Amino acid sequence: MPTVRTPNEAPRFSIAVALLLGIGCGEGEAGLAPRTIDGFVERSTKIACVRQDAPSEAAGVVEDLVATSDSTFLVLYGLDRRVVHYRSDATPLFEVEFEENGPSGVKQPRSVALVDDSLLYITDVGRRQIKILDHAGRDRGVLRTDVPPSVVRSGPSGVLMAAFPLARGGAVARLVHVLDADAGAFRPLETPVAPFHDLRVEALANLIELTPLGDGTVIAAHQLITSRAFVIRPRGSGFTVRETTVPVPRAASRRLGKVPSELFEKEEIDEIATPVLAASHDRASGDYLYLTRTGRPGPEGGTEKAIIRATPDLEYLRSWILDVNAQRFAYLGKSRTAIVIDHDAGWHRCVLE
Repeated sequence: MPTVRTPNEAPRFSIAVALLLGIGCGEGEAGLAPRTIDGFVERSTKIACVRQDAPSEAAGVVEDLVATSDSTFLVLYGLDRRVVHYRSDATPLFEVEFEENGPSGVKQPRSVALVDDSLLYITDVGRRQIKILDHAGRDRGVLRTDVPPSVVRSGPSGVLMAAFPLARGGAVARLVHVLDADAGAFRPLETPVAPFHDLRVEALANLIELTPLGDGTVIAAHQLITSRAFVIRPRGSGFTVRETTVPVPRAASRRLGKVPSELFEKEEIDEIATPVLAASHDRASGDYLYLTRTGRPGPEGGTEKAIIRATPDLEYLRSWILDVNAQRFAYLGKSRTAIVIDHDAGWHRCVLE
């Protein structure tokens, strides 16, 4: 019998993982050669995170977690269909609930962004649209998308969307799309999928973590199997796109390109490479921070996790090894704190000094 996973054991990957049951190992990483970090453990700072209570008894499964400033963060509770904007001490600034159907309905909420400090953009994968709500939960319209919207983010370069890479009726051709505000529609950027022989493997390998930085740069990093990433920068009325890879600990690099045959057993899930499990950024320095596996066993029966700090060009700067089995995080620069959600939906504060 498959092992039952806890709600936050890689929840973003649950749909794609289900597609891959029974696929064998095989393909090496496509594209550019991976970059590895030698002596990662010796170069990293080990930190003790502080467990804290969930923000409220009503806090549910966290589907998305994103910093909105250096002292505030936004949480999407997907199963509860609820978005809460929190201060750094986890007191709410505002809370919005929505239904599955109706004027404010979202059938499959997967990601959320705060746009212009006033509007919530919520992706609806199944309906291929992004729902727009205000702080009071009122319907402010909808953006239709040609592809299933997986992740939505807002930053200096505008509103960007990452596509869920497997769509009914055919595969998605481009992974990242930017909103043309004048046309009210998304247009694709030159971010082609990483090709694999099996479309189901291709879908899993092309899940994207999308992170706008303060200077307008956007990092679009593959979360699983491949360490490929795109560095996207505004130029004139358009964007430049550079393909590269994120640095990963050498011990974790051996898993790149590997797809296990059984994905619902714990040991098999732990063998999937996760170069960028989650990401955030430091508004003061402009640095990119991402959560990854170190390649070593970790606490609570999981795999050891670390947060890596890199430049906007994805050059390694420093790293911190966590003592919790982290799945998501948001970085609040004012207190140099990572708000971390673990595999059991537990909340932690990890100071990155």
